[in-house]
Amino acid sequence: MVISSLADIVHSMWKRRGQDAETSTKQTYLRFASRVPGIEEDIWILLTRHVTDSSRTSDYISLKVEVEDDLQGTTNFVEQTAIAAKGTYTNSTHVLVRVKVLASLPSGILSIFTSYDGDGIEVGFTIAAYASSNLDISWDETISIPPFTRKIHGILTSKNAGGNCTYPTFMSNPQYHLQIHPQRGQGSLQGSKAKLALTLQSSRETPVNISLVYSQGERIDEYVTLMLEELYTDKSQLWHGTSEKGNISSVISHGVWQTNSFFVAGNFTVILSAFEPHHMGPYTLSVDSSHPFDIKPIPQEGAGMYAKVIRGAWTVDTAAGGPTSDRYRRNPIFEIDIPALTQIKIRLQLIRPFTATSLNITIFPDSPDGTLRRHIATSGAYNDAISGVATPQLTLGAGKYLAVPSTYNPGVEVGFHLLIYTTVAGVKVSQRLQK
Repeated sequence: MVISSLADIVHSMWKRRGQDAETSTKQTYLRFASRVPGIEEDIWILLTRHVTDSSRTSDYISLKVEVEDDLQGTTNFVEQTAIAAKGTYTNSTHVLVRVKVLASLPSGILSIFTSYDGDGIEVGFTIAAYASSNLDISWDETISIPPFTRKIHGILTSKNAGGNCTYPTFMSNPQYHLQIHPQRGQGSLQGSKAKLALTLQSSRETPVNISLVYSQGERIDEYVTLMLEELYTDKSQLWHGTSEKGNISSVISHGVWQTNSFFVAGNFTVILSAFEPHHMGPYTLSVDSSHPFDIKPIPQEGAGMYAKVIRGAWTVDTAAGGPTSDRYRRNPIFEIDIPALTQIKIRLQLIRPFTATSLNITIFPDSPDGTLRRHIATSGAYNDAISGVATPQLTLGAGKYLAVPSTYNPGVEVGFHLLIYTTVAGVKVSQRLQK
């Protein structure tokens, strides 16, 4: 291919401000149109970082380009279906990316993300675009700024960094209730679609992800529909999620995760996560929308309550299975001594989850002869969720109670722990010795 078409060179600058993460990202749009329909073409994008101090080697840059359809007949703001993310970092001053334009796409837009990670407060850069004479290319500077925006700053710590959805601690990740309102004059939520952009920024070393789930704004324990074939890779690709489904997510992206799409006005839960629970550090969540919205953090399970973690295990003698087994009473039994009226919730989780281990946790009143009478509360039907199972939050008076964790099938020898939340201090928990 002979390169004979050059769009005007763009000069810009990465700037770090305030509490924002060290990473800075700029988005640029390039329009293209084929002069000879039906021919596959290439567009080359060159990113060059300006060097002011050659002795500084801690400046990293990345370039990611995605092809978008050019949706005709819509406004400049909503016509962009931008799905893009950060590419691989390098401390080189140049990054070159080739983008293949399919023959079936006579015109469209390139969404170009340029990112910087380093100590510089202001770092200049240049973007140049090249193509053959069969393509007309030009920079698009008519993209409208979303009318509703908000930034949220937070930190992934040892208490809320739950890792990806294969960990039982995934439910501990930061979650937010996002409520998108219909635009003025649209009385019904149905049919009122908002253009929503979510951006999660972290340090270059922290691989991050956003999951957006249709909900009533409640905390999500487990994300059961997440596809894992390419999830959390070193490549900074983004899944082209459809807003008509119940959930959208993406593969992992180091430093920056971003996606734009259309959503019907309503309620959602936004879940932020890193790849591993040990990936911690500050983050910034940016929300940009064509519709008004509210967003607020969802308290973690047991927030404001006293918490105890009790470890146990089903052994050859105590792996008794569910109530249909005659040996149900041989399961580990934990005595809970409550000193005063309290609200209580108990979650049962495997220490090392593995496939198809259905669990249940049930609370019984204590009895003089130690028999298990009619239960007070239960987690419900046996469930093999990675996050485990939990009882409802209920109120119990002072006294002794019995908690019985069990697996559906007998003979499952594995370790577990109980997370016990109460609103009063001084609750004592001990495992009853088997007779």
